[in-house]
Amino acid sequence: MKPKLIKTLDEVQEHVAVSMTSAINVINPYLYSAERTYIKDLIGSEQFTALVEAYAEMTDPDAELTVIPEGVKLAQRVISNLGYLIGVPILSVSIGSGGIQINSSENTKNAFQWQTEDVKDSLQELGFTALEEFLAHLEEHPDEFEQYHESAEYLAQKSTLIRSASDFTRYYDINGSRYIFQRILSIITRVESQTMVRVLGADFYESLKADGLTGKKKILVDQYLKPGLALLSVSKALVERIVTLEGGKVAFNFRGNYNNIKESMPASRDQLKEIREQLDNDGNNFISTGMEYLSANPQDFEDFAPPVGRRRAKFNNDPDKGIFGV
Repeated sequence: MKPKLIKTLDEVQEHVAVSMTSAINVINPYLYSAERTYIKDLIGSEQFTALVEAYAEMTDPDAELTVIPEGVKLAQRVISNLGYLIGVPILSVSIGSGGIQINSSENTKNAFQWQTEDVKDSLQELGFTALEEFLAHLEEHPDEFEQYHESAEYLAQKSTLIRSASDFTRYYDINGSRYIFQRILSIITRVESQTMVRVLGADFYESLKADGLTGKKKILVDQYLKPGLALLSVSKALVERIVTLEGGKVAFNFRGNYNNIKESMPASRDQLKEIREQLDNDGNNFISTGMEYLSANPQDFEDFAPPVGRRRAKFNNDPDKGIFGV
């Protein structure tokens, strides 16, 4: 498959400062993978199609960039760096009938492992920095990128109590990363459904998402509920390996392999368990303290009605009958 926002090696080399003599078709699969994962899946099909159409009209590479073409260039920077990062392990070897062999010649010497890892780290840093710039650019120009602002991907982000990476970072440091925030959005939604709605009730919790909260409702949200939601979400994201810890901060788990995660994370399995327990305890304490605050100020939360507890049905398997009974 070929990427739709990059067609030539010159476009790749504009963003990746390495000499590449391979034909474009050699790296196309990796560019395509990066384009789909980090651009199309993130901004939605309609906005992606609009960028492709804008790219087709960009015939003068030296023309001054307006808002939409600048968005295309930022997308190309993401695709180039992360695409080449994806391809490095395969491009460094030859795969044939004799198995996997290292690419080398009389005039070249293979890089040491630490040099290869440094290059990969640099590509990853450049790629995700560009991704932050790309998403920020789209968010700063809603009129020009209306498909993104109307997409299910973006609307889902605006449906939670914490709606932005910068707001999330106030309660747990993800370095303001929009990409990390969007990757853990499904977990945030799950914590809301399983925890926040259960203790606060669906209607009341939804009312707390309204813009312009003031008074004690704002205090309840900012000082108790948001911190609890953020901490519980990070705890789940760690155990599900969506994110990892690097330098004491949350970072997106790019590699997705536990051995690599373990190497890049300054914590053993036991330490990670302790971290999760602390996150869970602190998160639940914020929420329980918030409930105490709510109960102590009933006149300011007249629309709050404690949810009616429901006993879950307990199913026991009868091994003799092979059926389930209550």
